[in-house]
Amino acid sequence: MNLMYGGLAKELKLTPEQNEKLTELILDQQMKQMESAESIFDKDTNAPITAIAGAVSDEQKQSDQSIKELLGEEKFAQYQDFKKTMAERMQLNMFKQQLEVGQTPLQEEQFRQLMAVMREEHEKNPPAAGEDFKSNPANLDKIFSGDLMEKQMQWQEQMNQRVLERAAQILTPEQLKAYNNFQTQQVGMQKFSLKMMRNMFGTKENAAAGTAPSK
Repeated sequence: MNLMYGGLAKELKLTPEQNEKLTELILDQQMKQMESAESIFDKDTNAPITAIAGAVSDEQKQSDQSIKELLGEEKFAQYQDFKKTMAERMQLNMFKQQLEVGQTPLQEEQFRQLMAVMREEHEKNPPAAGEDFKSNPANLDKIFSGDLMEKQMQWQEQMNQRVLERAAQILTPEQLKAYNNFQTQQVGMQKFSLKMMRNMFGTKENAAAGTAPSK
């Protein structure tokens, strides 16, 4: 939660009570998503994948409505905007934690500037699998099939390179080298995760079709 939503309460100027309630709602939302994800990749589940994804979408809407009622229209819009760069924010928080054990910790102003660069590059060059595409349950099978995820990984590597080039104006040489290594590690982990997800998804699909998984 700290990696994903760190700074949200301050940005939205929430009271301690509002922040506590929002945290509860977000955690509940994430737990339901995890349970649904287990169902999608459970070979013993007979429900169609699109039906499971549709249920996830309905739960998401209900959860968002509860959050909207807590925050109000204006702050809910800010919350939605915050979520658009959550992946970048999470990675940057991880990088910040990594530097804290060394001699060149990331300063708040550096964090803010890097976050602004990431947001700017994200807006100028939208990912291959956009938010609208990913949020549509009907597209779930397309996300793990074809070449969409390869295009997404290519986009991520290009995005990393553009951010790295601009980060040279923000970070010290030591920090920049560490950030380059961090980016490489993150891409490697993402590629490994993609391979695992595809294997699981393929097993699920083949089991439903009664065919052997492809190699």
